[in-house]
Amino acid sequence: MLHTIKSMKNKLLANLLKPENQMFFVLIIIQLIIQIYFYNRTISQIGINEHGLLGFTTEYHYENVAFNYFAYNQFASGEYPNITTSTYRAPLWPFILSSAYKIFGYDMKIGLIINNIFLFICSIILFLIGKKISRYSGILCVIIFFLDPILIERANSNQSEISYLFLITICIYFLFLSFIDTFKIKYFIIFSVFFALSTFTRPVTLYATYAFAAVSICYYLFKGLKNKTLLYAIIIFIAINIIPIEIWKMRNASISGNNDFVGMKTVHVFNFLAPRALATTLGVDDQIASDLMHDRFIINNKHYEALQNETERNKYKQNVATKVLIENIPGFTKHYFKQVPRLFLSFPIKVPALLYSEEDKRKIYKILKTRTLNIKGKLIKLIDLFNNGFIFYLFYAISIKIFFFLNAFLSLIGLPFMFLKSKNLYQKINAIILIAIYANGVLITCLWSAARYRVHFMTIMAIGSVFALLNIYKLFQQHYRKPVQIH
Repeated sequence: MLHTIKSMKNKLLANLLKPENQMFFVLIIIQLIIQIYFYNRTISQIGINEHGLLGFTTEYHYENVAFNYFAYNQFASGEYPNITTSTYRAPLWPFILSSAYKIFGYDMKIGLIINNIFLFICSIILFLIGKKISRYSGILCVIIFFLDPILIERANSNQSEISYLFLITICIYFLFLSFIDTFKIKYFIIFSVFFALSTFTRPVTLYATYAFAAVSICYYLFKGLKNKTLLYAIIIFIAINIIPIEIWKMRNASISGNNDFVGMKTVHVFNFLAPRALATTLGVDDQIASDLMHDRFIINNKHYEALQNETERNKYKQNVATKVLIENIPGFTKHYFKQVPRLFLSFPIKVPALLYSEEDKRKIYKILKTRTLNIKGKLIKLIDLFNNGFIFYLFYAISIKIFFFLNAFLSLIGLPFMFLKSKNLYQKINAIILIAIYANGVLITCLWSAARYRVHFMTIMAIGSVFALLNIYKLFQQHYRKPVQIH
């Protein structure tokens, strides 16, 4: 027993003395200080925002459902006693939040504290993932990851992006453990569990779940494989992921008559996506396009007025929105590709503004919140920042935009590099799954993108960027290495 304790002590000491671990310790302490600072600034400077919510929170639903579950033990939305069972959003984040309320008492600050803890742990896990690539890759991964200020914004909001990031980061860690040199089914089971939990937090990975299962089954059948372990892995993944999803969909159908996993489809498609496609085609404002759709399909429409309940009306709106999208395919395509730079390059203006006084913040918001679509308009904003003396903010904004571009570019070339440089089949499978999760996230969020949706795959972006940098460095080494001359 004493020998075992002494051995563990020596091993721990040896790990602590490693330079990369010491560097990471300093780095993670700096991150902790930054997180605490911005949490305090968020509470003191923003407090309850214009939406009546704390910090950077913009959506009432999560907080509302969590409170109702905490106060009345009902997973429901609305104000008591007029509450209705919720099918609107994925359930895990409100459940985590309400559980915390039951332990610590109701306080909206708890959601922000949990998100900040999750973000802190994400960096630790990402460091461990990076170390599996090379000795100092973990440090690079964490630096690239935490440089994006959108993480500070979302950690200080009572919404589900950071909890999803936390779960998908754990998921990726066990993915690496599952496919290092051989296939380890015990780690794959844990990967499958956290993949399911991430879907029940935000349904970004919903369609990827079915795609993974379908591709794996086809691969197994058409290749005529006799590997029972792979077959067991497919069965485990389906059992852990698809069965709970289908049960949740049946639950939603029994409540609302709509068997969608979440009830946001009508809102997204009818209120946002279809009007934007129509607006892009006609060259008009989104609100005008939305009004045109309502005039054509809703207002004084006898078919719509004859519908008996909200479920039928939602289905009608989905069908109408689909029709508008089909009629405006060029507009939808143009809109879709415009979302790509918005997803990767959007800058959260309020985070660095927390460093300024209330008066200066208002000036910064006034300069930057003016909507401009052309380069000239964006340059005018930068000049206005300079003329008003916001030199640091201007420098930071330009620097971070350059970082966004480089990170996006490097991640897009780094993940294919990971596949091509894989030493065996298992590492190739690992790379393929990472690429698939990343591609799925981008394809889904580009339907309607914002900076906060970048959070969904920032762990993978950091891994891809580091892998690209390592390979670029190796190429430079090979190119500039002078041949040894033998006399």
